[in-house]
Amino acid sequence: MLDLYAAQHYMKQSGIDAWLMYDFRGNNPVMWQALGEPRATSRRNYLFIPMEGDPVLVVHTIDRLLFDDSPFFKQEYLKWREMQDMLEDLLRSS
Repeated sequence: MLDLYAAQHYMKQSGIDAWLMYDFRGNNPVMWQALGEPRATSRRNYLFIPMEGDPVLVVHTIDRLLFDDSPFFKQEYLKWREMQDMLEDLLRSS
């Protein structure tokens, strides 16, 4: 599971504003290491970690139940454009 404190500390030390992880159909082992265990998702999902503050999971409505046990705040999208808008807002805020 992700050590959020260590990750954000490293990001601050290295001048990294944010870390955006992406997964589609369980193909990104780094994201699943951060979340704890692999899940069989069917849509694109993202984990946004800002240098400071709380991480945000951007998940498709169909896959939302697969992330119920995650401690991170979740934003759900249904349509492609909603996903793009959410990601733009998150990235702009960092």
